[in-house]
Amino acid sequence: MKAGFKPKQFTKKEWQDNRSRAASGSGVGKALDQWNKVCKPKLSLMTLKELNEAAKAAKGLDDALGVAEKKCDRKKQKDTISGIGEYRKVVNSYKAALLKAIHAHGQRESFVADLKFDKVEKDAALMKLYGKYWKDHMRSEAHYFTYLLCKKKKYAEAVKKYGDGGQKEGDYNIRPSHNKILWNTFVDHVYEEKKRIDRAIQVLETTMAGQMTTHMAGFKKWPLLAKYAESQFKIADAA
Repeated sequence: MKAGFKPKQFTKKEWQDNRSRAASGSGVGKALDQWNKVCKPKLSLMTLKELNEAAKAAKGLDDALGVAEKKCDRKKQKDTISGIGEYRKVVNSYKAALLKAIHAHGQRESFVADLKFDKVEKDAALMKLYGKYWKDHMRSEAHYFTYLLCKKKKYAEAVKKYGDGGQKEGDYNIRPSHNKILWNTFVDHVYEEKKRIDRAIQVLETTMAGQMTTHMAGFKKWPLLAKYAESQFKIADAA
């Protein structure tokens, strides 16, 4: 290699045209072919499988460059050794970016896998997204908004909106007898015993909380949650 050589194309041909004969047979050419096949700069667009394949190829090239360097005489092929160092700078920078990208993928997967409703409830953005899930995927917002209203103790508003006139289970699907008690109490203002009212409210709250927890399984499989995880654990492209 000429003094001051820096790889520009990162191809087998460029390597073979510039390396010292002493570095031949090191496997760098083959490793460069694999590098060009799987090592892409747009890490953010790559799947975890593709990132792992790229990591394997990058390590293979780094190892081959190490073999090539050992074949060179430090005095006679010092320019080739210097050039190999330039290759390794690029490879090591890419490997570092890959490690961060693979780690971010792991964080995304763990975030979704470990997500529970109590965490969703404490995060305004996640709770809003969960509401969208109920609207778009479950095709009903009754349970979601009833839950929110119950948390604020706004029982009258919840019953008026989702009690369906005190008929049957209401939109929030509780036992008809409990729904009727709630409707009598908060809408029609018909007398009901306090213990019956308290019990009906407890059933409403417990049922809504159960619905929020039960449907987390579907929410965690929802593509928009995966997109949210991507926004929280971003992947930077390689330089």
